[in-house]
Amino acid sequence: QPVPAAHPQGTTVEVRDLFFNTPVRRRFLRSERTELHHLVETVRRVALGHAGLRVRMRQGARRLLEIPAAAQEERLDRVLGARFRQGAVRVEAATTGMRLGGWLGEAGQSRSQSDRQYLLLNGRWIRDQGLFHAVRLAYGDSLSEGRHPVWYLELELDPALVDVNVHPAKSEVRFREPRQVHDFVLGALLRARGASGHSSVLPLSRPARPVPHRGPEGVREPVDASCRPSAAEGREVPDPAALPLARIGTCLLARRGNVLLLIDVARAESEALKWRMRMQLEEGPLRSQPLLLPVQRQAGPEPCSVELLTGLERLGLGLRREGGALVLTHVPALLAGADPQRLLEALEPVSTPEQALEALAEAARGTRGLATDERLLSALEELDDAARSRCLRVLEEGDLLALLEQVDD
Repeated sequence: QPVPAAHPQGTTVEVRDLFFNTPVRRRFLRSERTELHHLVETVRRVALGHAGLRVRMRQGARRLLEIPAAAQEERLDRVLGARFRQGAVRVEAATTGMRLGGWLGEAGQSRSQSDRQYLLLNGRWIRDQGLFHAVRLAYGDSLSEGRHPVWYLELELDPALVDVNVHPAKSEVRFREPRQVHDFVLGALLRARGASGHSSVLPLSRPARPVPHRGPEGVREPVDASCRPSAAEGREVPDPAALPLARIGTCLLARRGNVLLLIDVARAESEALKWRMRMQLEEGPLRSQPLLLPVQRQAGPEPCSVELLTGLERLGLGLRREGGALVLTHVPALLAGADPQRLLEALEPVSTPEQALEALAEAARGTRGLATDERLLSALEELDDAARSRCLRVLEEGDLLALLEQVDD
């Protein structure tokens, strides 16, 4: 006869014949070894989020997992191996409403699989591609193609700022401010790696691109043949495309190959619009678009010169005087997304067509055509080096860390 026996301190969960009553689920099971691996990994993720619990997992007499109730460092040694923390970078950062802690393993410990990457949000393991992307960016080019770093990160966030009910297994979440969380994590990881001597930024090695010159009539002249790579120099390697990383204040942080770029968004939009307008003017007058509702403002007593009126017409502007008011009826199709009232106000102090072009480009910042980071970077590729240099600069490692510290402050 069974007799009552006191259970040792703690909780025991015994699992057997898990799908005996739902045999259809057996069709979706993999091999016993694969399914056992998934079970162990699930328990390991739960255990890492609760440092005060001792977790022991067995299959028959075989011990599969044992994580003591100890400091998180000792528990990580059990899970990721004692060598992990020897070369790992300690991460500690906090800002309003967020805290990040953990370790980034050195690139030499990378693996062919991403099965040793742990991200815990408020003690629960999650999978978030945006934050995984931030970690990858922090490693820069220190990882070879197809290699995955080993890391462990704990993110604490106000529960009201995250929705955990977007996945049945609660393994994926939706942040209320995903860009802010991404930038905070990326900045913290870059500072941690920089402080430990790991560089994620390499100096600029891309040679300056020859720029076609314009003749006296505004026609592009061909580049001197000496500027082109000869056959002996081999095939020309195309520049890698710039990729947007994060918005920092009024600037955009982007990456081209091994180089980090800091772009003044407002200045870049203005330079890109000027460049496009000048390119279209070389082919003829800009195409205009009529306004559904013309806008007007009080005009000064001085009449516009014939040269200015002709230049404004070539820019695609439709202007007329009605009494003491100046009425805008048409705008350049290139600036169709801009506020017509701002365009009209920007024209008041100009006296030449070139001043009008620059004033229109300044007033049209933030138009729908350049609203996304990708479109902005694509537009910058069209500029000559002089225009591009006015709106971006190459960041060295120290510049980036100083910038991120200013943002935190």
